[in-house]
Amino acid sequence: MKSAIAILAASFAHMAAACPFPTMPHEAFLDDYQIAFTGLVTAVDFSPEEAFEDSEIKHALTGGIVVTDTGPAYKVRVVVTHVFKGAAPARDEWLMIDRGCHTDAPLLLESGIFAVGRDGKLIAGYEHPSEFFDYPAMLKALQRRFDGKR
Repeated sequence: MKSAIAILAASFAHMAAACPFPTMPHEAFLDDYQIAFTGLVTAVDFSPEEAFEDSEIKHALTGGIVVTDTGPAYKVRVVVTHVFKGAAPARDEWLMIDRGCHTDAPLLLESGIFAVGRDGKLIAGYEHPSEFFDYPAMLKALQRRFDGKR
């Protein structure tokens, strides 16, 4: 009986703890971004201390029921291809993407959309297909909102 209750509680916690505020660019927040640009990823770094752990497995093993849809923190180097708002980072600068509800890390030479929110944190979304991020739609939204208005 206890295990059935734990399974039911775990599935409810998963629904409740799913990421309510994805940490990737979104059209609804275009005016909130301090910086917005596109770029080509030239390097990706996952530090050992930031290694991804599937939270469902981790919490199941420890007896907890808290489940999140978070991805790992990682760093990228980017060649900026277009700046929509603000100042682009230096070419050799490592950009930190914090742990959070975001798409998978990029592939090398993959295009991405990068934005810095009011909190000063960098968020990113990439060209590869994702159920959470529509790269072409976000790119069009940036172009409609910012191109020609600098």
